[in-house]
Amino acid sequence: MSAPAPSPVPLVLIAGPPLLGFFLAWALQGVLTLQTYLYYLHFPKDRLGLKSLVYFVLVFEWVHAGLTTQTAFEIYGSQYGSLSSLTGVHNFWFSSAIMSAIIAGVVECFYARRIWLLSRSKVLVILIVFLAFAQTVLGIAGGITLHVLNLNASAQAVDKILSSTGYIVATVDDIIIAIAMAYFLLRSKTGIRKSDDMLNRLARLVIETGALTSIVSLLTSVLMLHGSNTLLFECPALVLPKLYSNTLLMSLNNRAYLKAGDTVTTDTNFTPAFPTIPSTSVAFAGRNTTETYDLDPISTDEHKTTLELYPRGSGSG
Repeated sequence: MSAPAPSPVPLVLIAGPPLLGFFLAWALQGVLTLQTYLYYLHFPKDRLGLKSLVYFVLVFEWVHAGLTTQTAFEIYGSQYGSLSSLTGVHNFWFSSAIMSAIIAGVVECFYARRIWLLSRSKVLVILIVFLAFAQTVLGIAGGITLHVLNLNASAQAVDKILSSTGYIVATVDDIIIAIAMAYFLLRSKTGIRKSDDMLNRLARLVIETGALTSIVSLLTSVLMLHGSNTLLFECPALVLPKLYSNTLLMSLNNRAYLKAGDTVTTDTNFTPAFPTIPSTSVAFAGRNTTETYDLDPISTDEHKTTLELYPRGSGSG
C-alpha cells in the first residue's frame, strides 16, 4: 500500500500561528487592562470625552478578546483535529478584520488631533484622517467579503487583496504620524535643558511605538499576500489591535511619568517660540510680576494654559 500523499502545507504553519496569536493577544489584553487601571488612578480629572475614549477602547478590546477566545476554543477544543476548523473563517471576519480596522482608525484619528494641536496644518491632518478612513473602509470591506463568500481563511484571494491593502495604508499612516509627531515635538524645543530632555524622550517614544505598529501592519500584509496558503498572517493580525490600543493608553499614561513637578523660570520678558512643554510648569517673569502656568495637557483650570499634547505611542494604523 502506498503512503498517503504529504500535505502541501505543513500543519504547523496552519495550526501554529493562530495559537501563538491567541497567546500574545491575551498577554497584551492584560497589559491594556493594567494600563487602563493606572489611567483611572492617575487622571481622574481628565475631560469626559477623553475618559469615554479610554473606556470605549477597553470594552472594545474585551469584546475582541472574547470573540477570539471563542474561536480558539472551537479550533483547539470542541472541533479539535478538524482541518476544516483550522482553516475555517469562524468569527475572524469580524474580530480580526473589521475590529482591527476600526480600532486602528480610532487611534490614528486620535493622533491626527494631537498633530493638529501641534502644527495647525490642515493638509497634514486631512491626509492622516483620509488614510485612517481608507484603511478602516478597506478592512471592513475585506471582513464582509470573507464572511459573504465564506471560503477558508488561507485561500480567500479577494479578501486578502482588500485586507492587505488596508494594512499597507495603515502602515503608511503610522509612519506619517510618527514622523510628524516627532518633528513637531523636536521643533518645540525652547533651549531649557529639562524641557528639551523631556521632548527628546517624547519624540523617541513616538518613533519607537509608531515603528512597532507600522512593522506589524506591514508584516501582516506581506504574510497575507505571500504566505503560500498558510495562516502565518493570523498571528500579527490578532496582535495588531491590541498594539494600537496599548499605544493609545501608553501615550496618555506617559504624562504620569513626565509630571515630576519641575519648575523652570525664564529670563525677563522671555517668550518661548513654541510654549508647549507638556506636563510641567513654566514661570514667565515680567518686569513687575511673575506668573506661573501649569502646562498639564489635560488641565481644565481656566487660570492655566492648556495644551492637549500626547506622544505618539501606536499607530495605524
